Amino acid sequence: AVASGNAGSALGAAMAAWQLESIPPRTPAENHTIQSAALGPAYTSAEIREFLDRFDLPYEPLGALSVAPMVAGLVADGKLVGLLQGGMEFGPRAVGHRSILGDPRGQDTTIPRAYAVLRERTEDWLKGNGGASHLLVDERVHPVLHAILSAFERVTGVPVIVNAPFSFAGEPIVCSPIDAYRCMMRTELDCIVMENVLVWRREQPAA
Repeated sequence: AVASGNAGSALGAAMAAWQLESIPPRTPAENHTIQSAALGPAYTSAEIREFLDRFDLPYEPLGALSVAPMVAGLVADGKLVGLLQGGMEFGPRAVGHRSILGDPRGQDTTIPRAYAVLRERTEDWLKGNGGASHLLVDERVHPVLHAILSAFERVTGVPVIVNAPFSFAGEPIVCSPIDAYRCMMRTELDCIVMENVLVWRREQPAA
């Protein structure tokens, strides 16, 4: 389950009780499944630019089609990239909406070793992983992260990327653009990509 902590257990128990105790017994529809964990707040590029402009923070607008190759190229160059795309994840696990992405070929130890891999390349790459956790990225469910992984594979030959929760140690995963910005300024992230907006840490007033 995505929300795999105590909160997820409580929710699952409540749903199981509802299922078992319904009179007459409840029969779920075939399509009654959660297709995406992106159930939280989402922010448009215009809202993100408005926040940055309000505080006179430098940023670079990106074209919609350039986000995936840009992020893939940055990660391939060894950059740590914070990603804020679409609705916030439900639960503590990063599924590409509030993620920190890194190059799996490096030896960086500042972020947890969790990985995202193209679903269609799973059998070729999920061998001898040493117990690491994985997110299988389906194009229908995670189109942006799938595009990033596809671009990363074209550059590096590797359809796998380090995928960690976008959060500061001991804090919840970020939700809003201001959360993402503050997290970047308190960590070793090189930049954040919020929708179609690129923000470099090195260019910020307090950097």
